[in-house]
Amino acid sequence: MLALAGAYLVSFPNLHVNLATGQGTLKAAMFAVGAAACWGIGTAFSKYALKGTSYPHVTAARFGLTAIISLLFIGASHSAGAVSQITQTQFFYLLAITCSTGLVALLIYYYGLQRVAASRAAVLELAWPLSAVLIGWLFLSQGLTLTQALGAGVLTATTYKILEKEI
Repeated sequence: MLALAGAYLVSFPNLHVNLATGQGTLKAAMFAVGAAACWGIGTAFSKYALKGTSYPHVTAARFGLTAIISLLFIGASHSAGAVSQITQTQFFYLLAITCSTGLVALLIYYYGLQRVAASRAAVLELAWPLSAVLIGWLFLSQGLTLTQALGAGVLTATTYKILEKEI
């Protein structure tokens, strides 16, 4: 619960979610919550699959299933027109990012998931908002608010305590 509070502080430095920016914000928030739920469910299933399968095979299965589910979502949401507007250069960049950082990160993730309980992995994943804020601070000259710094401290401490138990 403490890690969740830290992630909230990092993500919402003013301590509230601004939904006054229009329906698009609420829709984006719902998609984010849905994506987080799907990721958590996928982690639990993947942890189970890792009991009898190697992490590269589980990575390939999740990577492939995600592509298929994404295509189904695009079709169901009638977004195919937007996909057709992607230029060849943009498609190349998307493919390069997907196969390099996306695939490599997923391989590392499943390698580690073999050794960490799924429940702990879910809490450790709360560090993602922290990484985004730190990248903004270190590389994009975006300052941290006091709330974000406090949340970063909470997330770092809870992550350390979880990892300390694993070692």
